[in-house]
Formats: sequence, C-alpha cells, structure tokens
Amino acid sequence: MKHLSIFLLLVLTFCVGEAFAQPFWQLVNNTKYNQSFAATDNGNIYTMRNYAVLEISSPNSNFGIQKFVKVGQKCFMVHFEETLVTANLNIDFSYQKTLRFYASPDLAAAVIGALIPMTHAIVCQGFAFDIAHCYPSAEHVNGLALDTDYNGIVVTGIPPNESFTGSVQNEKRFINSLNRFGFRNHKIGNGTYHVDLRTALGNDPEFANDNLEEDAPLHNKHLHSTEVRIKDIVRVL
Repeated sequence: MKHLSIFLLLVLTFCVGEAFAQPFWQLVNNTKYNQSFAATDNGNIYTMRNYAVLEISSPNSNFGIQKFVKVGQKCFMVHFEETLVTANLNIDFSYQKTLRFYASPDLAAAVIGALIPMTHAIVCQGFAFDIAHCYPSAEHVNGLALDTDYNGIVVTGIPPNESFTGSVQNEKRFINSLNRFGFRNHKIGNGTYHVDLRTALGNDPEFANDNLEEDAPLHNKHLHSTEVRIKDIVRVL
C-alpha cells in the first residue's frame, strides 16, 4: 500500500502539479492558546496560535470564527494546477473565484478519473488552500472536498427569492462519473433545477440516491462533493 501511495503521488505530480506534506487539521471549539502568528489572504484572516491552532475568520462572512488544531499527523496535498490538467489530460477544466487549488491525493486522483470522460466544461470553485485549511468549510479541510459549478444552471432573482433553471443532463453525467471513481456524498440545493437533477439521478439505476444530500441555500449555486473511497471505484478507464 505504501508503494501504491508513492506511485499515486508521482502520477499526480506529473498530471496536476507538485505534491507536499502539510499538517492534518481538525475542527475544534473553545481552545485556549496564545497568539503567535497572523496573516490575511483573499479577504479571510488566518491566525496561527502557538503554531498548533489555526483560527480563521472573515470580515465578509456570517460564519464567524472557526478553529482548527493539528492532530499530530501529516497529510499530503497535491497542487491541482489548471494549466497542467488541461494540457496533460486534454480536459476543459478551469477555476473561478477561488484560491483553493490543493487537494488530497485520493480526491485528486478520483477527480481526474471523473473528468476524463466529460465532454463539457467543468468550472471548479476549489478544494482547499495550500496549508490544507479551507474557511469556512470543515469538510474541505485537508483537501477532502470539491466544489464545482452546476452545468447549464441559470440563476435569476435576488436572494432569498432566486430561481434556478437549466438542463441537468450534463450535471447528472458528471455526478455519476464522480461516483464511479469513489465519491460517496454530494450536497445540492433545493430550487427547481435541483429537484430536476434529483429526479434525473433517481431515475438512473447507476446512481445510489443516498449519496445525494439537500443543503440549501449554501449549495444552491454549486455542487459540493466529498467522502472519496478509492476502494469503491467501480470502473477504471
């Protein structure tokens, strides 16, 4: 298994970018510490306290302060570099409004596998930041989740009275492809588009409906995919 992990990292480094180790973070509450380091990035505020606890907040967010603590482990992070993905794999993949370019090796490998059969553009909202955190999400920490724009969605109106419409067939194909390569949880919204998407997936015998979770309004505008289990891959290209 160790040799397989090393091989996976080498393949990913060639396909998508550098791989490196970072602290493994865990979300915690009510931690006592002394301030040791502070920085700002992309509108968020990151404060490292005693180089063991990472506290994150944002002046433009309603999520408040989140705290993460090192748990004495290391996690590998892969730079999922847009230009290498499109050049080496001939995939129409791009980032939009994100600096979250870093994924765990397992998740990066699963995403590559899921992207290869796609014939439509995939717009990504990211994985995690380079030191493996991801404010305000707890599931993106350590590069363990993926956000992508819904394909073909049209959003009209002003929150909270937005309307979501569009074709769901490409999105259904992408979710099924993610599932084939080990993804076991997807969070979606609750608009008309999402109802149609749920129906289309529910009518597809290939899709396990318990993999789909409604989480609105946070995921009305993007698909959130996580819980990669490499052993559950059902098809290899």
